[in-house]
Amino acid sequence: MFVSRRIIVALGVPTLLSACADPCRTDAQSLRMEARLLGGDGQAWTRCATPEPTPVEAGQVAAGLEMRRAAGPFEGAQPVQVPVFFHVVRSADGRRGDVSRQVIDAQMAALNEAFAPHSVSFTLQEVTFTNNDAWLRAGYDSAEERAMKVSLGRDIGTALNIYSTEPGGGLLGWATFPWWLATDPVRDGVVVHYGSLPNGSIANYNGGRTCVHEVGHWVGLYHTFHPGYTCCHPGDEVDDTPAEAFPAQGCPDADRDTCPGQPGNDPVTNYMDYSFDRCMTQFTPGQQERFQQMIEIHRPLLMPPHARMGSENMMQALSPAIAMSAANAFAERAHPEWGRAVGVQPMGDGSFTVTFGTPDPERAALGLRTLTVSSSGVELPFRK
Repeated sequence: MFVSRRIIVALGVPTLLSACADPCRTDAQSLRMEARLLGGDGQAWTRCATPEPTPVEAGQVAAGLEMRRAAGPFEGAQPVQVPVFFHVVRSADGRRGDVSRQVIDAQMAALNEAFAPHSVSFTLQEVTFTNNDAWLRAGYDSAEERAMKVSLGRDIGTALNIYSTEPGGGLLGWATFPWWLATDPVRDGVVVHYGSLPNGSIANYNGGRTCVHEVGHWVGLYHTFHPGYTCCHPGDEVDDTPAEAFPAQGCPDADRDTCPGQPGNDPVTNYMDYSFDRCMTQFTPGQQERFQQMIEIHRPLLMPPHARMGSENMMQALSPAIAMSAANAFAERAHPEWGRAVGVQPMGDGSFTVTFGTPDPERAALGLRTLTVSSSGVELPFRK
């Protein structure tokens, strides 16, 4: 899946699952047999290069969400209108990578078909055309990708920039998560292979669903199989997407179940899985709730003004109990061996130091069992 950290479909692996009695799926090693999604043209394709968040990153995001929930109720499903700048990057001669306005309109229609039922709509503001061989083949997190986005990106923070390119390595696309915006705004946006756009050249992946999938990441959704090769809670952080051990491929049967010890069959028709485009048909209500919350927290300028929770309100709402709750949300994902928070101390600047109990001697010696929570969330590096 990824450039260097690949979560890859394991062909023929379902036979291993029936023998697994562990509902949390701890036999990860046996599932790491390398395979890749196959398009109808015989080329091996990897749907998504967006990296799975690290446990620490996922913990920080969860802590921030816990704090926001404690600060006051969300407004519910709010109408979110997203301006879109669509950047077509072509070869130096303008032939390879060219995309017509008809195809772009079809991609916009696919985005709205997927998101409009969940109160998010996309409006095309401008289409740009750029001829640049290096940018056309730019890889994930490469110097070429950054140069392309520095030059072409528009209205970062208040709009979605989509870049149509031809990345190598069989990649179909990638995106930036919304919480990256604060620290690396230049890279914000979505990159998709031009052959994955509607009626494109990549069989089985040419219905515009790659862009839908990547925009799902852009608004804060994880893969349905997050973090990969496990069925452990909290998975993709959404309650109504059943646990899934590894990505789907093709158009699997509805009874596919890679986590037989957990309720429900795999969400193989979900936009955040890896099925063929024609078999990806839905976001769930839980995913809508999550991406509405992620937009409010990390992309607030896309929300109606009345639905924004400012940092001042977050600071006023922060209390010892909320700090402990946020710290526990972080530790559950990043350091489950820490156990639960057992103490909290105000720091005098509005932040709190939270201490965890039953220390592992080695980690206690490193001073990693106490962390700081402020209105910005869990702060790293940890305080001793």
